[in-house]
Amino acid sequence: ILAALSIWWGVWGFARSDTAPAKADGKLLPEEVEKPAAPADVNRPKKSPDWQIGAVWAGSVALLCLLCAGWLYSQPPDPVSPLATARVEALTFGGTVGLLTALCGMFLGYRWYQSLVMWVGGGDRREAKWVLYAAAVFVVGLLIMFVSLQLARSEQRTNATLRRILYGFNSVFVGLLLLLVLIAANVVSFLRVPQTLVATDAAFTTLADESKRFLHSLDRPVHVYLIMPEGYSESLGRGLTYDNLYADCRGLLTQIEDESRYFRWTYLSPAFDKERIAALMERLRVKESDRDQLGMLVTVGENEEAQSFIRATELIDVDQSGRNLVFQGENKLLTELMYLTDARAKEKVYFTQEHGELSIEPGGDREKSANGVVQYLRDRRMTVEPLTFDAPNAKVPDDAAVVVIPGLRRTLAADSVMVTALREYLRRPNKPGKLLVCLPAFRDPAGKVAATGLEGLLGEFGVEVTPDRRVLSVPRQLPLPPEYVMAVPFARLDPELARVVGETSLFLRDARPVRAGQAMPGAPVRATNLMGTANPTWQEPEWRAADALFGEFRDNPDLQRQKQLSGRPVPVAVAVVESATSGDKPIQRPRMIVFGSDTLLQDTAPAIAGAEEIRQQFF
Repeated sequence: ILAALSIWWGVWGFARSDTAPAKADGKLLPEEVEKPAAPADVNRPKKSPDWQIGAVWAGSVALLCLLCAGWLYSQPPDPVSPLATARVEALTFGGTVGLLTALCGMFLGYRWYQSLVMWVGGGDRREAKWVLYAAAVFVVGLLIMFVSLQLARSEQRTNATLRRILYGFNSVFVGLLLLLVLIAANVVSFLRVPQTLVATDAAFTTLADESKRFLHSLDRPVHVYLIMPEGYSESLGRGLTYDNLYADCRGLLTQIEDESRYFRWTYLSPAFDKERIAALMERLRVKESDRDQLGMLVTVGENEEAQSFIRATELIDVDQSGRNLVFQGENKLLTELMYLTDARAKEKVYFTQEHGELSIEPGGDREKSANGVVQYLRDRRMTVEPLTFDAPNAKVPDDAAVVVIPGLRRTLAADSVMVTALREYLRRPNKPGKLLVCLPAFRDPAGKVAATGLEGLLGEFGVEVTPDRRVLSVPRQLPLPPEYVMAVPFARLDPELARVVGETSLFLRDARPVRAGQAMPGAPVRATNLMGTANPTWQEPEWRAADALFGEFRDNPDLQRQKQLSGRPVPVAVAVVESATSGDKPIQRPRMIVFGSDTLLQDTAPAIAGAEEIRQQFF
């Protein structure tokens, strides 16, 4: 019978087949749910490598039976101690059968390890039965070994051979039993203690109240796929490693799922779910650069029409001391969800063009392109359009959420169509406009720094743009040419502004001074210096080589004072907020961010930690 079972199971286990394993698929991806089964195969057993383990077990036990039968047939009975001989044979046979059965359970557990991951890590209880099946086979094997051992207890003191066999099987039995207890203890503790064990202040503990309020407001389905090995650790340079990333991500997603009925998440193991991950990436058309990464894939909508991928490296950050890593998964995930679920999806972001600005079309000169920022916005299902002012009465469209001026390099007349349209846009009565303005210094025909023509308009909102100066660095103070300055956030910013800029530094080229001033009387706006230079600089009206200009006044104190050579911060970015009320609660609305350079929008912006994130936070 065992030989027949071995052959039968071997046919289904070792035969070549493209069908799924015999066990359940567990928590299926959407594309897997939609696949109909072929009618012709409904009543046919599924071929699967799972049967191989059963075939090997049945074949091994059948071979053992044959060997034992041959032994009994070939060996004469022991006339001195027939009972002891029978007990040795029973112990050997029963112990070996129990060992083979326990090993079968172990291999089934290894084969169905994915079910354990999906049950414990993903919360899918449908997968529990496969784990319990494997555990049951393992326990049955241990029981067979235990019963076999009891047969020899009475003879262990008088029979040395029997004693050696008994002690050997007993050692194996205790070792396997200990393994089972340890596995069960880990699984039970994992299920009974769903929260992350926090050993440091860097780990995730609980959701912030603001996050809970946002999650309660969700009205669209959200599905997050966690693609990360268990126990995964992530390094962020400087010899810093974060060891609790998987546990923190699991704790975060579990708490979010408890807060919103529209939120669900699925765990996909990079080792065991390669095909499912590849199919998911293909269906959602995830960018090629993200398909082999670890992290969270966030989707929104009934058909998951909006998606974003958060890499594992983006889920952690360096703390203020620079010596430790902290978990930023909540901030990053909730920020992405706010983008993807934004009810203002029909509003557009307009980039002005045809005045020397950076191009928003792909394929051009990367030094004159902002396509990277544009692609970031479009990846989040935001509509980005060019904005020109060719018509005499051109205006900013009503559906504009933000107007971006990505590097104006042409002087505008104070009464030009563009200036007039922007002023009307900013003063719309029902829905005042918002601007992100980048005004790098550029050369006029006389070899001087040219004005932009927007100085008057921005001055009405408390932004003072120096029209005829650019900020240059003292040579050899930075690892870049003197045309670059290092800009850092000012201290003691408002909490909302501090959250946006963090502690990130930026390298800005051809920057002009931009500082906060007084808005025109009656305007409910306030300008704040956002970022300033962090290295020695001077302010230069001439458009010539920086090294030559510096040599002209290096030893001239009068020229140094005239050109404001100093190590003090020079403001190069200003934020403007408007005071308003929401019901009885005072609030502040962002109106404008003005940079004296367009480097942060360029595709060739110098790589620096956090620079990519800060420009995303501005939007």
